[in-house]
Amino acid sequence: MLVPVKYVLIVSLLWLAGCDSWPPTQVLFTSEPAGEVACYRIPSLVTASDGTLIAVCDQRVPSCADLKGNRDINIVMRTSPDYGETWSDLQVIVDYPEGRSASDPSMITDRLTGTIFLFFNYMDHDLEEGIYYLKMARSSDNGKTWSTPEDITDQITKPDWHGDFKFITSGRGMQTQSGKLV
Repeated sequence: MLVPVKYVLIVSLLWLAGCDSWPPTQVLFTSEPAGEVACYRIPSLVTASDGTLIAVCDQRVPSCADLKGNRDINIVMRTSPDYGETWSDLQVIVDYPEGRSASDPSMITDRLTGTIFLFFNYMDHDLEEGIYYLKMARSSDNGKTWSTPEDITDQITKPDWHGDFKFITSGRGMQTQSGKLV
């Protein structure tokens, strides 16, 4: 016997009405000024191999301007071991001296090794204003520690592109069936 859709809808609504409450909303990063930080922007979220959620984003200090117009952008992280019920305090994971900035993070969790790759754009405003470099850091312990960022620009671009605009996409990368990170 088929149950009419209206009864399924009524039962569903009654079930929802019986729920005490929805999980509380927690703001991980804000686009509003917070102390010395002008804003947080460009989030990326992955799940580590142990189930830990890892959220990273730009911490834009003197202004909310993008990489080309901001001399102090760091990359910060918060983690959740319980699927988003609770989150760690903010941790700065990429922090260069003022004049050198990291921006627009993207992450991939390698499903074959469990390594988390963090890609980001980098600019040294004092050395080469307006020249973008592409960097990568990795974590092999589910985001607890990160390697020193390495410059991968030459691995994925051509030398004659030096002055051209280059950009590692923000957000989240992907992995092909063969294991290649894209």
